Amino acid sequence: MPLTQLDPKPALIVIDLQKGIVALPTAHPSAEITAKSSALARAFRAHGLPVILVNVAGGAPGRADVTHAFNPPADWTELISELERQPGDHVVTKHRWGAFHETPLHHYLQAQGVTQVVLCGIATSIGVESTARNAHEHGYHVVLVEDAMTDPDAEAHTNMTNGAEKREGVAVPKVAVTPQRSNGRARVALILEAAADVIRERGYESTTMSEIALRSGTKIGSLYRFFPTKELVGDALIEDYAQSSEVQWQAIIAAASSATPERLADLLLDAYIDARKKHSARALLALLEGRADGSRRREEFRHRNLERIGEALKANAPHLRAPTLRKMAVVMLYHMRAIMAMTFDPNAPNAPGAPEELRISVRSWLAARLLPHNANLKRKET
Repeated sequence: MPLTQLDPKPALIVIDLQKGIVALPTAHPSAEITAKSSALARAFRAHGLPVILVNVAGGAPGRADVTHAFNPPADWTELISELERQPGDHVVTKHRWGAFHETPLHHYLQAQGVTQVVLCGIATSIGVESTARNAHEHGYHVVLVEDAMTDPDAEAHTNMTNGAEKREGVAVPKVAVTPQRSNGRARVALILEAAADVIRERGYESTTMSEIALRSGTKIGSLYRFFPTKELVGDALIEDYAQSSEVQWQAIIAAASSATPERLADLLLDAYIDARKKHSARALLALLEGRADGSRRREEFRHRNLERIGEALKANAPHLRAPTLRKMAVVMLYHMRAIMAMTFDPNAPNAPGAPEELRISVRSWLAARLLPHNANLKRKET
């Protein structure tokens, strides 16, 4: 379940960000986890909320079939300096995986009036998971900050966050990771392009993360690192379409002021056709049909497109009044949909030359409507 609210008195529990732990290899760069955890700690302190820094100094004494000799260096348990420990922070040293077992953590939280704990740190499937389970059993509302946690095993990280979310109702804030390096951005582009194709072919509900990973040539752990859920992949595609189409609309509006009515007609008619070539647009219809928020997003896009068409018409004919602009924008929108259907939909009524006939008709209609307002406009052939 996604995080929907914070209680009035939450506490941040940072798990095992100590020299001996952060030096170990992890599925996600430990520097990123450290930076995000430190930022969380600063935010909690700024709001006067408790910050608990946990380190581990031992393990359970019970006999096991497999044992490991462990002689850590002297500074192995030392909290890393990046946490910027403050006098008001509460430090808990544990000798088990979980931070509640045989420690005063629960009593401290009760004394502070805490009802919700926010967890981050290393390792997801060990210290973080054990502490999350303990907190849930003690009656606390639990939040896992997924992009401020990591594990030596990417699959273990994913399994734990997804599993905890389903089993205990733990809130896991799901956020897509924005890559900073060029190879990461290239990988995300491949993922989104593959996702668009799969969603268009199979529909949103039938699309799986495994198929997106396979189609994009991405390891499943890497896919979940960038996009922890399929919903976030869909969000990214919708946002990509919205951003690219907005750039396109602004270019059309800028060109409209000096365009002839015929040229403006072509710009508007081609808007949907050009946008359709982008991978995010190819999946847009299937996305909107398959998502719970599809109707709302579809209405938002329709309203935005009508506004932008009206702005382009206004830029070409500044004296047009709002009621007239609205009517013309609606008519133009239907023409744009029709020519896009003729271009891309094999099941749409069509005939050789029909799209060009529609284009000629729209040019003539727009010229008849706009030229009285542009008597001084110099007509140019384009």
